[in-house]
Amino acid sequence: MAYLSNYILDNGLAALADTTQLYICSAEPTSFAEATSFALGNKASPALQPIADATPDGRKVVISAFTDGTVNEDGTAVWWALVDTVNSRYLAGADITPNQAVTASTSFSFTATAIRIPAAA
Repeated sequence: MAYLSNYILDNGLAALADTTQLYICSAEPTSFAEATSFALGNKASPALQPIADATPDGRKVVISAFTDGTVNEDGTAVWWALVDTVNSRYLAGADITPNQAVTASTSFSFTATAIRIPAAA
């Protein structure tokens, strides 16, 4: 059985502090280039809450809810992606369930979402 201290878990999550954009995407990206090319809309500088204990274990960062994301293209949002545009890095992402039809020149909302690193088993 392995042990990982909160220091190790927190430093993994600390990279999320470099987030500059949250994109909603038309497909699941596997790279920064795909995240930007699949983007239907974005939220600049989404607020991230401080690293905290997660349930049932591990550590987490929560992306705060917002209602002022900007939709730039019509399509179906199936994935969200946090990116660091300064260093061209895709940092984290997950599916949008249910998928959301979006229309250019409107706004989109995002519910508070946790990114969790579980404790070692």
